[in-house]
Amino acid sequence: MAIFQKTSFGPIYPQANDVNPVGISHKVWVDLTAIAGEPTAPTLGGIPVRFVIEGPNAGASGVAYTDDAGRATFEYYGNEGMDRIWAYIDGDGDQVRDSNEPRSSNTALKFWVRHFVTGGGNIKDGKKVTWTFSGAVGVLPEGGAVGSFQIVDQSTKEVYSVDEFVVLSFYGSEAGSPTATHNTARFRGVGTRSSDGARVEVVIILEDNGEPGKDADKIAAEVARVGAGPNNVNVIPLIGNVYVPERYPPPPAPPTTPPPSELVTISGGNIQVHNMPNP
Repeated sequence: MAIFQKTSFGPIYPQANDVNPVGISHKVWVDLTAIAGEPTAPTLGGIPVRFVIEGPNAGASGVAYTDDAGRATFEYYGNEGMDRIWAYIDGDGDQVRDSNEPRSSNTALKFWVRHFVTGGGNIKDGKKVTWTFSGAVGVLPEGGAVGSFQIVDQSTKEVYSVDEFVVLSFYGSEAGSPTATHNTARFRGVGTRSSDGARVEVVIILEDNGEPGKDADKIAAEVARVGAGPNNVNVIPLIGNVYVPERYPPPPAPPTTPPPSELVTISGGNIQVHNMPNP
């Protein structure tokens, strides 16, 4: 066990809220390093690391062995719900962490979802890329939405990183690739604006119009408010026009029929709406 006691654990990755579709395997990993002044024999390879899953997929817990660089990678399939994952060096192979067995420096969260939207791409003005975007957002079985999404204004290098979600809804026509009951997703979330660190509330619409997504799929995005509180309405169109309710704070009253949102066709990339029928 001496070799294990001279080893330092890093965090489990991915560290952020990781959204994964049901039915497709996904990986988590952790890196081990030698403690300074404590050489750990010829290599960090071959160390047994047990990944402990707490949640609906607890039965998928298992062991992975480090490669020569000290990285242990674990892959598994999950059912809907949230898993909490941590890891430790299982030196004696008894599947129980002893007090002298190092563990990961964090507990990672992995969300398995059946209904979600994912994608990434860019928008060009001529040959110049003006906007890029990427991320995934899903609906949890108990309700609520989770994920991460980022929009970058390439002309100013302003980055909007959304990490908390209020709602995700689906509408529109059926989609065929992948098969989905609707082809459009709309979500509202809160994130950070890079230039000043302000928390902003952003509304995004993604439309999946088949494969490939280039020159077919569409996006619109708009900042609904900056900062917290009902009085901080500050509508800022980013891509196209979403026409959020904040555009019409009373008085005057919102129009009976708000104008339709104006989406922009992406120049590259792909958007996929996975609003799958329940089994």
